[in-house]
Amino acid sequence: MNSPHEMLNRFTKSGIMAILRSVDYHNIIPALEALNEGGIETIEISLVTPNAPQILKELHESLGSRILLGAGTVLDAESARAAIFAGVDFVISPVLSFDVLNISRRYGKMTFAGAFTATEALTAWENGSDAVKIFPAMPAGPEYMKALHAPLPQIPLIPVGGVSLENMEAFMNAGSIAVAAGSNLVSSKMIKEGSYDEIKQNALRWVTEMQRIREKKDKQG
Repeated sequence: MNSPHEMLNRFTKSGIMAILRSVDYHNIIPALEALNEGGIETIEISLVTPNAPQILKELHESLGSRILLGAGTVLDAESARAAIFAGVDFVISPVLSFDVLNISRRYGKMTFAGAFTATEALTAWENGSDAVKIFPAMPAGPEYMKALHAPLPQIPLIPVGGVSLENMEAFMNAGSIAVAAGSNLVSSKMIKEGSYDEIKQNALRWVTEMQRIREKKDKQG
């Protein structure tokens, strides 16, 4: 089993997380395979999805190490434990829950607590969050992310909520280590209709844009 540090490095290297919520049970595995073929390897399944623990278990068994599989919208210790026992690699919460952080650390899982203010972000980091999910990232936007990052450069920040192909560069330039996106990257409609090639092509666009952004930053030094 990889350590949280190793998993964070893998996620940071890829730079993009796809978030799926309330998706159709029968289409989810081919949808994730399409995302993976498009270059996305970090995927969060929100626990608001019906039968989420069972879905997570089946995804873990079928896709294994091909992806980093996480549970999102984790609000309490019981939900975190159920997701961990289903085989997830990481746990994400939209809020700062010490119970979720403690359970995730106990089982050696990467965990991202949710925060919006500098105080919340620092508290999450000091209590073991491997990175901090800034939620909602919009409408505050990249300028707010930049303002948070300035006094807290040691904390890995991930914008969630409103990230798009068009504003991804601004968020990365504001100090984000990676981005996470839901319907702008893969919508429930795409999954429900079985539009797997569209899912793959959209994933490729996001991955290509992230590569362009990073190459541009490398050239600028």
